[in-house]
Amino acid sequence: MNSPFPKASVLVGLAWLLGCGIVSAAEIVIDNGDPGYSVNGVTEQSGITDAYSGDQAFNSTSGNTGQSASYTFNGLASGNYEVFASWRQGGQTNAGAMKVAVSDGGPTVNLVQTNGGPAADLVLNDGAIDINFEKVGEVTVSDGQLVVTTSLGSGNFFINDAIAINALTGDADNDGMPDDWEDGNGLDKTIDDAAGNPDGDGLTN
Repeated sequence: MNSPFPKASVLVGLAWLLGCGIVSAAEIVIDNGDPGYSVNGVTEQSGITDAYSGDQAFNSTSGNTGQSASYTFNGLASGNYEVFASWRQGGQTNAGAMKVAVSDGGPTVNLVQTNGGPAADLVLNDGAIDINFEKVGEVTVSDGQLVVTTSLGSGNFFINDAIAINALTGDADNDGMPDDWEDGNGLDKTIDDAAGNPDGDGLTN
């Protein structure tokens, strides 16, 4: 069996992961105005060159913690996900902290936005520039839906931009093949069987 996850080539493995749809490994992004995005009292702003796709939103009333934006991800496979948040890459002098709340028992954190962009925990290109996303945390999804809500955590203003999630795929036996791929191809995810050749075609797993 010719596996798309050869241990000898991390780059080849990543190319298969991202390009061939074998596992749900690609990031899913919801930006301002996208399907799944909704707002409660925040003001949209365009022409922001260091924000994802050039737009962002902010609470229109200083200090108002009741104004928010929500990002609803539907049709998700059950499993564990990383959640990331972005805002303009240089931060903003009048911004305080953005509160990010993740549904399904996920974390709630405050991300400081004053004069500082997000940490580069995830970097995605929006078609024009590379955008840093800061990791919020991890969550287990079992009902196909995940909702991330942003609001003012502290200070006068918060700025919300794109939210990204990424499905986590385990590799219990550390053989370079994701567990769900081994399950789907009749392999044993508890032992390192990367060198096996169960179909006798002369190619290893």
